[in-house]
Amino acid sequence: MIGKRQFLAGLGVMATSSALAQIHSPTPPGRKTIAQRRAKTTKLFKAPEFYPNCLAIPEKSDSGIWIGQQKLKGIQASGSGVPEQPGPDLVWLMDWNGKVLKTYASASQVTSGLAVSNTSLYVIANNETDYPPPYTGVHDLDVKTGKTRWVKPIPLGGGGTHGAQWHDGKLWIIASRLNAMIRVDPESWTCDYAIRIRNDSPDTTRSHDMTFDDQGFIWLATASTSKSYAEGMQGISKYDPKTGEVLEQVTLEPGSCDPHGLGFYKGALIGCDAGHHPGWPDKDGPGVGWIFRIELI
Repeated sequence: MIGKRQFLAGLGVMATSSALAQIHSPTPPGRKTIAQRRAKTTKLFKAPEFYPNCLAIPEKSDSGIWIGQQKLKGIQASGSGVPEQPGPDLVWLMDWNGKVLKTYASASQVTSGLAVSNTSLYVIANNETDYPPPYTGVHDLDVKTGKTRWVKPIPLGGGGTHGAQWHDGKLWIIASRLNAMIRVDPESWTCDYAIRIRNDSPDTTRSHDMTFDDQGFIWLATASTSKSYAEGMQGISKYDPKTGEVLEQVTLEPGSCDPHGLGFYKGALIGCDAGHHPGWPDKDGPGVGWIFRIELI
């Protein structure tokens, strides 16, 4: 177990010693060139409602795919020029043909992270911790009934989140305030490992959800800072979880969906396009509301 001060100091060292050059700039001496690849997306089915902002796929079962909704409220709604969406954020269990099998609700607002274990569905808000509870933090729902068991803050004052993943008995959370992927022990609710998120190129200034592939590598959804889908650059970064090193940067082909949620299923990366991207017009882009497969080319 590590304390907050020690953890933050470690991140500082990590950021100094392992900073990567911009993808399109010459690589400094001693630094590795980040491999570049392209990918395209194939639409599978649409979410039942807007805005599908996160997803979770069970590790060891074929029970379907969980999709988490982010309803727009307050400054998010007004900033996008749309009415507030009433009611709680929903979570749907869907089969791979797009049929809704279950629908749950939680008190989470601005939901941006979702993870699932054998017993729990972790619904995580992107609201910062200074918002009034219970709308912030991590909401543990009974995966069989949808009943909320408890709500806890993201450890180490991590604020809100842009994604989560259950992997090998631990809950990984993208802690936005720390700009890191942290691994949390679900019993002690402490962070025991962390990886600094790399935003070292214009194409990776934003990050969304994360997942693990079947080789144990981490994939992180990335995007540029932009004002529309047309001028944006979406992709995914491949991380070595042991070193925190970025191994590959994958750029999505024009016309692809915009990944917000990210998962892995039967050898393929799976994404969902929320239809709400900060700085863009509402429902901008060809993949709005879709769940899709990402295919490396």
